[in-house]
Amino acid sequence: MTDAPAPGFEAEGVPISLVGETTPLASDLGPGEVSSGELPVASSSAPETPGPVLASPQPEQPKSFIQRTLPWFKKVGSVLERLSVAGVFIFLLRKSWMRWPDPFIDFPRDLYIAWRISVGDALYNLNSYHGTGHTVASWYGPLAHLVEAAGFRIFGVGMDTVVWMNVALSVVVLLFLRGIFGAIGNRLSVWLCSMTFLLVFFVGHLVGIGNYNFITPYVAQTTYGFAGLLLLLWALLGHLRSDWGWWLWLAGVGLGVAYLDKPEPLLAAGGALGVYGALRLLQRFRQVTPGGGWRGAFKLLWTSTTWVAIGFLAAWVPVFVYFLIKGGMGYALRATNWVIYTMMAGTYLKTVANSTLYASLYGFDRPLQNFLIHLQVGALLLLICGLMVGASRAWARAQKFSFWWWFGPVVLLMAGGLGAWLGEHLDNWMGIGMAFNFSLTFLVVILVGWCAWAAWRDDADFERALGLTVVGTAALLMLVRMILFGRIFQYGFFMAPLAALFIIHLVVYEGARTAEGQRRRNWLLPVVFGAITLYSGLAVTGVSLQRYAQKTYAVGTGRDRFYTFQPQPPKAEPGVIYAEQGLILETMLEEAHKNLPKVRTLVAFPESAAVNYHLRVPSPVPEVEFHPTGLGFVGPQQVADAIKANPPDAVFLYMRDMREFGVLYFGYDEGSGKAILDWLAANYVAMWNAGPHSQFLNNDSRYPLTPTGDAIDLLVPNPALAPSASAPLPTPDQLLKNINLK
Repeated sequence: MTDAPAPGFEAEGVPISLVGETTPLASDLGPGEVSSGELPVASSSAPETPGPVLASPQPEQPKSFIQRTLPWFKKVGSVLERLSVAGVFIFLLRKSWMRWPDPFIDFPRDLYIAWRISVGDALYNLNSYHGTGHTVASWYGPLAHLVEAAGFRIFGVGMDTVVWMNVALSVVVLLFLRGIFGAIGNRLSVWLCSMTFLLVFFVGHLVGIGNYNFITPYVAQTTYGFAGLLLLLWALLGHLRSDWGWWLWLAGVGLGVAYLDKPEPLLAAGGALGVYGALRLLQRFRQVTPGGGWRGAFKLLWTSTTWVAIGFLAAWVPVFVYFLIKGGMGYALRATNWVIYTMMAGTYLKTVANSTLYASLYGFDRPLQNFLIHLQVGALLLLICGLMVGASRAWARAQKFSFWWWFGPVVLLMAGGLGAWLGEHLDNWMGIGMAFNFSLTFLVVILVGWCAWAAWRDDADFERALGLTVVGTAALLMLVRMILFGRIFQYGFFMAPLAALFIIHLVVYEGARTAEGQRRRNWLLPVVFGAITLYSGLAVTGVSLQRYAQKTYAVGTGRDRFYTFQPQPPKAEPGVIYAEQGLILETMLEEAHKNLPKVRTLVAFPESAAVNYHLRVPSPVPEVEFHPTGLGFVGPQQVADAIKANPPDAVFLYMRDMREFGVLYFGYDEGSGKAILDWLAANYVAMWNAGPHSQFLNNDSRYPLTPTGDAIDLLVPNPALAPSASAPLPTPDQLLKNINLK
């Protein structure tokens, strides 16, 4: 048993204060006195060493007016920044409301597919499907279709349901973009990136066709897949800051969303995740503190892969279970992995290789010329940005009234003006996307090298370098389909935003960072480049709003009503007459409501989805697009055989210029549906026609496209070919009544 410590002492002999006692300060004691609770120390002959002299506390200096109000101004600025972004978002929605879609092309296909799934049809026309219902064909991944079908089941079938769902998705996309660039930038770069996204990409309408926007995209998988990619990037940047495992789980969910939608976001997400993982492993392997080396790298690989895989399965498994219940194991495996399945089968690549439209859209029609143009424009962008960054940095380092203090802003403004002039003359701002491909490739290669070097040396710059590298890699990979035809319209509305915003961030934030030797903050570069960026965005918005203002012709009824271009007089030359598409669709709908109120099945050629959806009448075949590209995915003869096996009760045929597909009109040759057109001519008769020219009243399936516009025919089965052909032929009214029995 040990003795207890004396009162006022711990076991080690360190003095402590008793409860309720106070120890006088040394300054309050007289010479030779010892404070209570302390032992007297024997004097030593050695001279005392004076202790450090503590500085007496200085009275607090009063804050200046700027110091007192600066926090308030920062809060107000943050609120105003958010309000300005929200205001532009609402303004653009208001000005373009229900004017986004094209009457026939692309977006109606998604509406039709979602409607058919919501009433029980199965997605994808696969031989492995063993269900009892009909199937509806699609070229893209399943997730977006299933989500929109769920929206129809919950909120009712209507175009406005999909519109509001996509408005909500656009808010999510905007928040992810702000989170990503907020993690690697500052408030100014976040605001400029937000404004650029809204002004240029959100509801852009730079060509005659709608659909190239985030509200009624030409295919829903573009925006859903893009949102999955952004979720992955946001989660990786979060994991870079905190190493929290759930960040990797979220990254896995984002990867799963991209996997279930479209190849381009999947490629970008996989590339960004691979670069992030490889560089983190390199940094962990080179780490000299405990937890590094081979063992630390292997542990990091195992735990990270596990978290990502669990997140991926969280997105993948529900879709797989849905298809498993719907049609069996083989069907579920193919349908859930549709994106990879179609790429491995080579169907998509074969169609692209044989398509005149895709050859021009991808720039393969003039590959060398397109490559050189993109290389030149990309070099110009790098030169202009380099001049602006260099001139502004020279100004920030220069003494007052020196050469660069005067000349730096001049060079900066001249370079910025040159960039604005070049952009304005690149096909009315639409071709500016050509500048992204090779300039971004150059920048990403530098970033990857910098990040790998920082990881190898375990530098403090590693996190900053890795964040930039991951975002830059994803932005570059999103441009793969645009490498020979860069643009901010059409496919570019979802492929180009990340690249454009990343370049803006590099100039405005990274280019203006404080460097050693600067005499003043480099505010000149963000101000000038930001002004040019806003000018460019407003120019694009002006073009889009002008087109939206011209869309005043109402099509459809109730929740499906939208607005398109007013019909124009027929042109003297044949061409793609987009302004007449709304009139054609509305005429077909009115005629069908008048004469075919209860028709069971119907097909419209060459694009059927809009008519089927607005009439709520299904097609007897899974396919609903019969232009050369649509037929190429399945095969023209296979589609013809399916129509022969399931003849529709009525057919609409409308003529339009199809030279974008390399043919004059539907049925021009075998690849554009000649077998279908020949069979219709032999088995159907025209009961109604709109326009001065009819294809079938002349009994001529090769009737050419006329310069007066599109002709519309309503076809019904030829009564002479019915089983009771010996009976008297029914009149047209009797025939229509027979069709309306069920």
